[in-house]
Amino acid sequence: MGKENKDDSEKRSKAAYWNDYYFKEKQSTLHWLPSQFATFCLGEIIEMGISSIVEIAAGNGRDTLFFANNGMKVLATDNSLHSLELLEERVSQHRNIEVSFRDATEKMRDITRRPNESLAFYARFFIHTLTQNELEMFFISVTDAMSTNDKLLLEYRNEEDATKSKVTDAHFRSFYAAEKVSLLATNNNLKLMYEVSGTGLAKWKSDDASVTRQIFSYVGSN
Repeated sequence: MGKENKDDSEKRSKAAYWNDYYFKEKQSTLHWLPSQFATFCLGEIIEMGISSIVEIAAGNGRDTLFFANNGMKVLATDNSLHSLELLEERVSQHRNIEVSFRDATEKMRDITRRPNESLAFYARFFIHTLTQNELEMFFISVTDAMSTNDKLLLEYRNEEDATKSKVTDAHFRSFYAAEKVSLLATNNNLKLMYEVSGTGLAKWKSDDASVTRQIFSYVGSN
């Protein structure tokens, strides 16, 4: 019981942090350029013949709009209420975007899809905000929603980034080795299709993060 209470307390603290973060973003003037990862992923997703994206932790919606403006159907999800308010204001008139409150570590399986439709699950700079336990729950939750040939596209700060300076405020950050993430993915019926790690992939001002990009394909339950 004590551990459950501690986990619940940490989760509430994290939720409060992100609500405050996006409340401040709501008051500011933001740029609308997509992330470097989004521009990379768009070509990959098109090459895969996929036209629908489930965006996990959509944040301020800059990648959401980029995908939608390039013909993708996007389900933009987040578990921050202020993030969702921000998204609703900015993308509500876009016919290719649906906004949904979802905690990716808890339940993703009720996502609807057209018959025989493949989906791309996209999560940029999300899994490094998770604890080890949350990361394990994330893979269970997401793969519960996946069908054969669906893809999972991840970008996250890796272990090499732990000692590097950061421009942004201190978030809830973990720094996972690519091998550790791959093992969790494999244990949840995912197959690694692509991987690269290094700097120069997610540069923001003076913060040149060391990140890992991975693309997995869902191969079905054993």
